[in-house]
Amino acid sequence: ERARTDASERIVSRALIRLVEAHPGLLEEGERVVAAGRGRTVAGTDSAAALPPSTIWAVSDRRLFVFDTATRSRRSTAPPLAVFTIGVTLTGVRVESFDRRDALLVVDAPDRPATVVMNPADATAIADAATAALDALAADTDWGPRPTFDSSSHAYADGGIDPSVQGSVEPLDPAGGSTRIARLRALLTAGEVEQSSRQFASFATLEEREWCLRHLGGTALTDGLDAWVDAAPDSANAYLARGAHAVWTADARPEELGEVEFFDTLRAAERDLFWAVELDFADPLAFTPLIRSGLRLGVPLEELCLRFDESVRRGTDLLGVHLETLVALGPLGSGSVAEMLTFARSSSHAAPDGSPLHALVPYAHLLACDAHQGPARRSGSMSSEAIRETELAKAVSIDSAMWQQASPDPGTTAEICNIFAAAALGCGAFDQARGLLTGVARTFHPWSLLTDGDDRYRHVVGTAR
Repeated sequence: ERARTDASERIVSRALIRLVEAHPGLLEEGERVVAAGRGRTVAGTDSAAALPPSTIWAVSDRRLFVFDTATRSRRSTAPPLAVFTIGVTLTGVRVESFDRRDALLVVDAPDRPATVVMNPADATAIADAATAALDALAADTDWGPRPTFDSSSHAYADGGIDPSVQGSVEPLDPAGGSTRIARLRALLTAGEVEQSSRQFASFATLEEREWCLRHLGGTALTDGLDAWVDAAPDSANAYLARGAHAVWTADARPEELGEVEFFDTLRAAERDLFWAVELDFADPLAFTPLIRSGLRLGVPLEELCLRFDESVRRGTDLLGVHLETLVALGPLGSGSVAEMLTFARSSSHAAPDGSPLHALVPYAHLLACDAHQGPARRSGSMSSEAIRETELAKAVSIDSAMWQQASPDPGTTAEICNIFAAAALGCGAFDQARGLLTGVARTFHPWSLLTDGDDRYRHVVGTAR
C-alpha cells in the first residue's frame, strides 16, 4: 500500500511539473518550482482552509508562492493561494517529523502561518529553498522594500494627505453637523482612555466606524492611543485604533520619518491590526488600513487581494476597503489600469442602486487618466467611455431615489461628492463639480492621489467662493 501511494505521489509531482512547464505564464522570472505534490494542512491551524490536497510550491529570491493545481496562469481568476514575502510575511521554515511516511512542514509567518503534512523530500526542498532566501536576505544589508513614493513612476500627489482631512482636530464633516470624530480626537489627545473607548463605541454602524478609523492620523493622538492599549490589553478596538492611526500617520509623512522608521512603523501597525483581528475575528475594519500598509510595505498584490477578501467575507461592503483596494490594483499599486477598472466595474455591478460603491467606476477612470496624461489639465480629459460610465454611475448613486433611503453617513456622503466632483471636472462639467463641492468638506479620496489634485480642488472651490 505504501509503495502504491509513493508511486502515486511521484506521478502527481511529475504531472504538476509538466503543467508548469506547459504554462510559462504561471511563474515569473526568477521563480522556480521546489515541490509539487500532495499534502494536507492540519485541522485547527490558520492554513487548514487555505491549501488543498495538491499544490505547487514555487520560490524566488524574495517570495514563496503556493499555487492550486487548478491554477493555469498567474493572470487567471484563481490567484496563488498564499504568497509569503521572505523576511516580511515569512520569517522561518522548518521540517519536523510526523509519522513513518510523512513530515511536517512548518512555515513561520506572523500573518498566516502554515502547517502542512507532506512527503519529507518535498518538505525539505521547500524549507531549504526558503532558508537559502532568508540567509541571502540577512547578508544583503542594502535590501529592503522600496516605498511607493520613492520608486513608482506615478507617485502619490506631492502634497500627501491634506492636513484638514487626516491630521486635524476640527470636525471633518461640517456639512453633516457631526463632531463625534473631533470629540474622539480631543479625548485621545487629552489621554482620556475610558471616555475615548466609550466615544469609539458610540459609532453604531460599521460604515461610521470605518470612516472614523480613516481619520485618526496625527502625532497628537499617539500617547492617548498607547495609554488606551495599556489600559485595555484585551480590547480589539484599542489595537484597531492604534494600528489604523499609525498607518495613516506614517503614510502622511514618509520623508519626515525616513525609510527605516517608516517601515518599522508600518510593520508595528500591522501587528496591532492583525492582533485586533484575532481579538474580534468577525470585525472587517482592520483590513482597510491593512491594505494601505501592505501597499506601502511592498506586500504582493495577491496578498492585498486576500486582505480585501477577508473584509468582504465578513459580510459587508465597506467603501473604504474598496477604495484602498482600487488604488492597490491600479498604477499607484502593483496592478494595472485594466485590473483596476475590472474591479471597479464588477463591484459597482453587484451593488444596489444608491450604493456608494458606484463611485468606484469614476474614481478608477480618474486614476487611469491621471496615469496616462501629463499634469497640465483641468477638464475634458476623460475619454467618451469614461464620461458615459461616470454619468451612469452618478444616475444609480447620488442621483438615485435610493440614495436618500440608504441614508449614508455624512463622511461617506462627503467622500462620494468629492469623487463625483473630480470626475465631473474631468468630464468638462465644471458647474456640476462646483455644485457637488459647495458646503462639502474636502476628503483624501480622490484629491490627494491625483498628481495635480490640489490645483484642481482649488480651481473649483476658489471659483465657487
